[in-house]
Amino acid sequence: LRRWWRESMEVAWYSEEISAYITIDPNFRSLVHGNLAADNAWYWRDEKGQLQCGLLDFGGFGPTNIATMQLMSWTMAEPAMLKDHWQGLADAFLDGVRESNGPASITREEYLTSLGIAFAKVSPLCGGSTLQLLKIMPMEQWAQVKDRW
Repeated sequence: LRRWWRESMEVAWYSEEISAYITIDPNFRSLVHGNLAADNAWYWRDEKGQLQCGLLDFGGFGPTNIATMQLMSWTMAEPAMLKDHWQGLADAFLDGVRESNGPASITREEYLTSLGIAFAKVSPLCGGSTLQLLKIMPMEQWAQVKDRW
């Protein structure tokens, strides 16, 4: 926890530089929604069998950085799955960019770099729910919790 705190504070110090880096290329901006779960969108296959998507919730929809919003889409993933597969998920996203004739400046290396530093930038925010969790259960009881299941 101390290491996370030290690293988070260092990243926070460079937060504006990180934001500038991941947004300097305008091709990294798009109309996106950060959470297209079943309560915010619906999905269907068209007559050609292509997966289609419709939005129900426009509150999280707008022009923003694709790497940052990609992280928002991954917030409900199991940590072990995300640790093992985040690069594959990024590759799948990039395949979609290529198939849609997206900008060539969104390279794998640049996208993975942007994802990595965007992860680092949002990491300090992860502690924000701690006070809410302590309202649910006192700190002493949390020590007895073995896992989330």
